[in-house]
Amino acid sequence: MLKITSVVLVVMMVISFISLPSLPNQIILNWGKAIPNVFTNKYIGIFIIPLLFLLISLIHIIIVKSTKRFNNFNNRLILFGLGIFFLVLQLFIILASLGIEMSFEFPVFILGIAAVIMSIPMRKVKMNALFGVRTIWSMKNEDTWRKSNKLGSILLFIWGIMCVLFSFVMDSQYIYNLVIVLLLLLLLIVVYFSYRFYKSN
Repeated sequence: MLKITSVVLVVMMVISFISLPSLPNQIILNWGKAIPNVFTNKYIGIFIIPLLFLLISLIHIIIVKSTKRFNNFNNRLILFGLGIFFLVLQLFIILASLGIEMSFEFPVFILGIAAVIMSIPMRKVKMNALFGVRTIWSMKNEDTWRKSNKLGSILLFIWGIMCVLFSFVMDSQYIYNLVIVLLLLLLLIVVYFSYRFYKSN
């Protein structure tokens, strides 16, 4: 996992240093109603995403190591998915700051891709303190955990695909409300069936 973190971090830092001379003094960090509304100095903003990825990766590694699952394949896959997500997010911020026109639905597209990636390890992830369907009932035993995460991975995959499709066909006026409502609905379904799985044991 340290190798994965190191490789992704090196790639992100190389991208940061290459793009730094071309970036304006103020770069975009957030959007509101399709309009950039948060800016920061490029020397700060360009390194926020790599540092955030490093922090989350170290926390993940510490937690995994403390549970004696340091070499677990699922944990390496989780870290790889996080790396891809933060790498794409960094590229999006750089391109937007350089004035390259992109659809406002692009963040939903990235969110969908991230959801699809994260749904893969969720299907077989072992019980842990960081990743997966963590409800009161799913954490009671391994069988409930396995069933809850299997369902969660399927629903997360479906939601991710829907986000990708919506990003191409829907107007930005409605898309964000729709994906949030769908996500909340899927969360309710997972929580309900997590309870049912627990009761059936």
